[in-house]
Amino acid sequence: MWKQSDMGAYSVMNLPLRISRGLRRLLPRRYQKRGELPRRQYRRGYYYDKEGLSERWDDIARIVDLRPSDRVLDMGCAEGLISFEAAKHVRHVDGVEINPRLLERAISEAEAENVKNISFSVGSVIEFSVPPKSYDIVLFLGVMGKRVGAKRVGLVELEKMLMAARRQIIIRVNIEKRLSLEDEGGRRGDFTLHQILTVMDHQDFDAICFSRREGHGNVIVGNRRNSDARIRSALPLVVVPTEMMRDHPCLRDVQT
Repeated sequence: MWKQSDMGAYSVMNLPLRISRGLRRLLPRRYQKRGELPRRQYRRGYYYDKEGLSERWDDIARIVDLRPSDRVLDMGCAEGLISFEAAKHVRHVDGVEINPRLLERAISEAEAENVKNISFSVGSVIEFSVPPKSYDIVLFLGVMGKRVGAKRVGLVELEKMLMAARRQIIIRVNIEKRLSLEDEGGRRGDFTLHQILTVMDHQDFDAICFSRREGHGNVIVGNRRNSDARIRSALPLVVVPTEMMRDHPCLRDVQT
């Protein structure tokens, strides 16, 4: 039924076509084309994606300004994998996730590992109410552009998260792919990197966007001005909107 390749991965072989297609739809997109099973460790009743976590956390860990006294908000925390990593470095993490089944996994993991400085709650960023500057760090990873009911998470929700951050916000969003939004009136539009950075500037944040890793979105870091926020280290490539480069000496006479 399963055939092992030379690379040690497994492919769907000799199965009825209907079953084979059904199995492929359950796999992450990057495995659907190759037909490989994801290399995951099955742990306590669910798949704990250590390989994916390592990639996702590595970029964040190199940048984020976590401190022992910090209070962190992880908005859209899913199974809490990033929350658990952040909790190793701060006083407390609040994880918020709209999917209660994913949150059950996070709570179960916290209890099993006896992690005391994490709290999880069900909610969406659209309905979530948070006082201004109530968190030192806000993690807003992979949430922008997602649909919540009839709405999509966009610039309004970003502004809410910016207001909640005392010192720094980390955003992950694939701005190298146009994200289509639809408001309550059914009108459609796109949010661009230029618009994201403009909103951050209006909320008194200095921001920078790094090129995305394959399979993940761009990382955008915002440091609140006059807060002593810092970026620990820079990722290799920076993305700058052409609209913000019109005064660059090399681009002054270039039509954009």
